[in-house]
Amino acid sequence: MQCTKLFKRSKQLSKDSFEMINASPQLSLTDHMHRDEEAPKICLAGSSHEAREEAEKWLNDLFKASNPVNIQNNFIQHLTYKQHQQLSSLKNAISIEEFFTKGHACMTVEGFSPDVVRAVLRVEEMLCKAQEEFISEQLSEIGTMTMTFKNMPCERRVADKSSPEFTGRSQHFQNQGLRIVKVEAVSNKSLENLFDLKKQQLNCNQTRKMYQCIPAQFCHIVSQIGFHVELAPPEDPQHGEGIYFTSSVKQAKQLWRQRSDRYLYFVEAEVLEGKSIPGHRDLILPTDGKSPGTKYDSVTGGAHVCVVFSSYQALPRYIITCEKNLSLHEFPVHP
Repeated sequence: MQCTKLFKRSKQLSKDSFEMINASPQLSLTDHMHRDEEAPKICLAGSSHEAREEAEKWLNDLFKASNPVNIQNNFIQHLTYKQHQQLSSLKNAISIEEFFTKGHACMTVEGFSPDVVRAVLRVEEMLCKAQEEFISEQLSEIGTMTMTFKNMPCERRVADKSSPEFTGRSQHFQNQGLRIVKVEAVSNKSLENLFDLKKQQLNCNQTRKMYQCIPAQFCHIVSQIGFHVELAPPEDPQHGEGIYFTSSVKQAKQLWRQRSDRYLYFVEAEVLEGKSIPGHRDLILPTDGKSPGTKYDSVTGGAHVCVVFSSYQALPRYIITCEKNLSLHEFPVHP
């Protein structure tokens, strides 16, 4: 079996990553396409069955995609000038359009199919590096804020399927047409310390259990550095440009409808709402615009949606991996 290392997949970073193993580095993708011998193969490795399935699905979708290929990832905004220059050098063979709409950074790649695949892989490699740099910066900031030279370890513990952590959630998700395949308890002492400091700052000890639906590639980021606006913007951020949570799985399915992953990933979190006001589009801080001296801690989008503007105002507790049971319910489709 011959496997060529093409890139490190940004869709599944860190422990949930895979690499295409470098068994024949001197061969290019074009070389492989013209070989009459054994067809090239891609070796996938990951920390879990779900991670490998996500990697396989993404690759299959890419290789079978019709023009154009759309990339939606807010870390596109973190690409450097040098990286944009590198992308410009690819435009002889393809067309790359970058745009921002409704809180989502997007890139459209169009052209001859093999060239498009190469370009998308290159973009994903850049996004991988941008995400790694973002994590490093945030970990440094967390260390400074908690006055520790080294961040405390983060743990994702898989709950036994017979445990109350698993069985206690199964029916709730099943009612929404979802089958839980894995429940992971998140333990991050650094984030817990910052969450406690935020409680003191807001003079608020009451928390609310809420949910956020996130892409597969960001599960490990949430467990390491908490929630950030880049990770899970809703389909339409009509209540402000903050970090969104919902009070139920049903509402989460409605707020985050467009998901191409093999599984759905819900983060169960403790959220500090504090003093809230109704939100509105383009809001960047929780304010009503009428009373500058009045401070608010969050905004709402009705009874079921809360938007916070500080990463440390929510604490991830569980990551719940679900399989869609389409025979029961499809995701709601709205006109």
